[in-house]
Amino acid sequence: QLKNNIKNLSNIKIIFSLIVLIIISLVIYFRQFNPFEDTTNSSSIYTEPETILYQVDSNYPPFSFANEGDLIGFDFALTNIIFPSYQYRLDYSTDTWDKVYQRVVNREIDLAGVIGVTDARKEDVLFTHTLFNSYVSLFTLHDFGSISVDDLKNLKVGVGKGYYTESILRNELKIDYIAYPDINDAIADLQNEKIDVIFENSYLIRNILIKQNLSGIIIDNVSNLYPREHAYAVSKDRPDLVEFMDKRIDELQANGTFETIYQSYFFEHSNVYYEERDRERWAIGLISAFGILIIIII
Repeated sequence: QLKNNIKNLSNIKIIFSLIVLIIISLVIYFRQFNPFEDTTNSSSIYTEPETILYQVDSNYPPFSFANEGDLIGFDFALTNIIFPSYQYRLDYSTDTWDKVYQRVVNREIDLAGVIGVTDARKEDVLFTHTLFNSYVSLFTLHDFGSISVDDLKNLKVGVGKGYYTESILRNELKIDYIAYPDINDAIADLQNEKIDVIFENSYLIRNILIKQNLSGIIIDNVSNLYPREHAYAVSKDRPDLVEFMDKRIDELQANGTFETIYQSYFFEHSNVYYEERDRERWAIGLISAFGILIIIII
């Protein structure tokens, strides 16, 4: 009787193992070859990556600049991370900023890179989620003396043509200025005292000054002016692109990838990093205060 029981138990184990094996096989089969799945849009079917027409200013370091024919910079590095190569192919090119902006407005390209967000530009293009804030500085020769924004109306002011800083001079400060298609020409004119001051994005000019060994000769006389949100400019024909990019930007900011790329080009933390740190400190402080209150009550 005992032998029969053991034999029956062994048979049950074998049958049970076979059933489990069959179930596992069926699960694998249906995951890979689901006969009820609509495969017309299935990701299992290979499709050619979608081409994104991406154009930026070729001389806007550290955001984007050409080096021996290759495009490098914060803008290009982040964009390549945002768009997986199996889904998208970046067809990139460069030009002067005024031409790049006109092309994205005319919907001739899909993406114009990271730019300052203004109300006027919101009428022309779509914007992704904000990436960070940047600021304007007043750059002068080191021995020029102290100045303020109010002094600009009496000075010869240079600015990048088509940059958001030009719109500040034109629409907010309403003063005369010289707009340079190539900002390097403005730096040369400042050195030669053809202009008195450059009114420009702090990151841009500081980066150029470092590269040209001019940091001690030209200084940012006044800093942290006109904080401005920066985001990707996208053609109004591509709201789908904005939706995809927003999700990716949120992911990259949450997992620290964005901050790593930002630091590698700007050599400091972004305002997003500090805002998140302040929120964490506030939350910890609130929890601590609540804990102390509970202890006192008890």
